[in-house]
Amino acid sequence: MITKAVYSFYSYPFRTRPGFAGFTTLEDFLNAWTLSVHLALRYFDEVELVTDNYGKAMLVDCLNLPFTKVKNELDAVVPEHVKDLYWTFGKLWAYYLQEEPFIHIDYDVFLWNKLPDRILTAPMFGQNMESDIWKLDIYRQGYKALCGHLKHKPDDWIVIYPYIHKHDIAINVGIIGGNDIDFLHKYASTAIDMVTHRENKEAFDIIQRIDKITDGNVAHGCNVVTEQYLYSRLCLANRRWNYMKFLLDQKDMFTGNEPHISVNRLCKEIGFTHLIGLKSKQNPDTMQRLKYRIKKDYSYYWGKITEIVKNEQRSGVSAIR
Repeated sequence: MITKAVYSFYSYPFRTRPGFAGFTTLEDFLNAWTLSVHLALRYFDEVELVTDNYGKAMLVDCLNLPFTKVKNELDAVVPEHVKDLYWTFGKLWAYYLQEEPFIHIDYDVFLWNKLPDRILTAPMFGQNMESDIWKLDIYRQGYKALCGHLKHKPDDWIVIYPYIHKHDIAINVGIIGGNDIDFLHKYASTAIDMVTHRENKEAFDIIQRIDKITDGNVAHGCNVVTEQYLYSRLCLANRRWNYMKFLLDQKDMFTGNEPHISVNRLCKEIGFTHLIGLKSKQNPDTMQRLKYRIKKDYSYYWGKITEIVKNEQRSGVSAIR
């Protein structure tokens, strides 16, 4: 049974790319973190943060979020050639560090109820299956960039560039984890090896240049393919698919970033919210309700958030640096 929750925040792309990790304002971003972490503390004995110097300064030193443990090491492990490209590296490294059953929760995920035992006791799990992924530009662009340029690819990731496989699937990892630590470690280390391998440095330099002329679409694609597609590929290749569980165990969950009505109903029954995509993170009504929740239930943090935002606006640069 999983009793440990893990969060991660790799800050470099957050600081160098437009926006606030998909949110319109820094206030919305910090509101989401505050609510997500406090909800997780209801259900897990440990809530750990894996981050870098900037992330620790913002989320721990300034905002005072009550993590039970903080690992500040991403500045030392993210390679220079992907530091602006792979915002998911922090998540991969967080998975890699774990030595006991865990759940990793994205900061835009809110657990209103305890997760079902079928998830907390599963060998490995994800949020939901994503089918027909090659209909989406994000997967196609990321897949073609990685397969077309990388010299060193995972042994279990069988690819024949430029062809794509009709029935391939991915696993949404708004939540991810499990009790099979050996497999989860293999998955994380495989992904990290692909990103950090010296033979791929030149390829990522090329991908970085391509990304600049696609307004970040290629980078986004590389991240989701490495994390979500590779997860499913390794499960299949290692004959672990029958052990995989999904919180939202329906096929064809999403068309792009739009959840079906039946999915919304299921999420409500479970007590689960994930602000997937820009539309949900930038929805004025949703952000207003999030703000109201923080002001009402976490007024101490609302004061901290207001202070951080004011300092940043006053200085014209990051208030954390």
